[in-house]
Amino acid sequence: MPITFSPPLADARDFPAPGLSMLPTRPGAAHGSARTAPRGAGAVVPMSLARHALAFIGTAVLGAGCRVWLPAYHCPALVEPFIWAGCDIDFYPLNADLTPELSALTDDHRDRPAACVLVRYFGLDCAVERSAGQLRAAGYTVIEDLAHAAHAPALFGDYGVTSLWKFYPVQDGAELLIASHLPDFDRLRAAARAWLLPPLRWQALHLKQRLGQKFGSRRPGNFRYLQEHRLRAPMSRRTAGELIRHDHGALAARRRANFRALSAALAGAEIGTPLFGELGESEVPYIFPLLLHDNDGFGQLRNAGIPLYRWEELAASGCAVSRRYRSRLVQLPCHQDLTAANMAFLINSCGGKART
Repeated sequence: MPITFSPPLADARDFPAPGLSMLPTRPGAAHGSARTAPRGAGAVVPMSLARHALAFIGTAVLGAGCRVWLPAYHCPALVEPFIWAGCDIDFYPLNADLTPELSALTDDHRDRPAACVLVRYFGLDCAVERSAGQLRAAGYTVIEDLAHAAHAPALFGDYGVTSLWKFYPVQDGAELLIASHLPDFDRLRAAARAWLLPPLRWQALHLKQRLGQKFGSRRPGNFRYLQEHRLRAPMSRRTAGELIRHDHGALAARRRANFRALSAALAGAEIGTPLFGELGESEVPYIFPLLLHDNDGFGQLRNAGIPLYRWEELAASGCAVSRRYRSRLVQLPCHQDLTAANMAFLINSCGGKART
């Protein structure tokens, strides 16, 4: 059955421009440090976008017809790569704390290969270690979506994908992680590197594509988020250069501090309640999730100039949590570039009270 996504609930053009940035914009310092690979990741292959890394996994590892279980709460950018790869997609439900409810798929892989994608929502743990162990023991290929968790300390699945532009002031950047425990690790690493076009070849192809788009010779793609003509693009040199100019530890500490400040200030907010109250010792957040008391809160915050993300375009499933969160779970910025004034603006607009 073809997968269709529910239409967006709101249009950004109906609201004033936000008063602060949703993502970091400030370049790194002149002297930074190298990023550290998660434990268990034997290979880290730079790519342009996380969805492109998922497309590689879908076609080069799983193959058409492989049954893939995805979480019912998602962005379409997680789903479209597996549609493109010809996988047979199902959705598993989630609990209110966004931990997976895996009873729907346990022992469901016996008739054909099967895989499951686990998500560290917003950079938080979401029981990934426990779930990955359970799934691998049952024979599933486990893929960790770390698009919100670029600083995850360990890889517990077979593959992982990060999304660096969510954490750094860059326009692209992702990493494909391949676990060192895989028996055909060397072949997979070589295949992933071969998937990417050499920079000069990509630049020539990209120029050709841009000219084709300008003069109408290139047809539009089949997906809203997955750009098929860019799947084999390498990470840009600009992104690679920006990554080595950052103090990654300081970035993580600042995000954690902002998350904790918002958690304390919004605990009794007029408009909603924090979905998570505490950060684990190794968790580095992407954003701050706030569960609104009612659907009207979204418009109230956007009209106040608060930038928000909300996952509105969901594939149909029987998950009650996803249906509820589609309209009421919003994502507030907590990135490292926020100033004290920015934080006060966020807290006041949500009806919270800053703690001293």
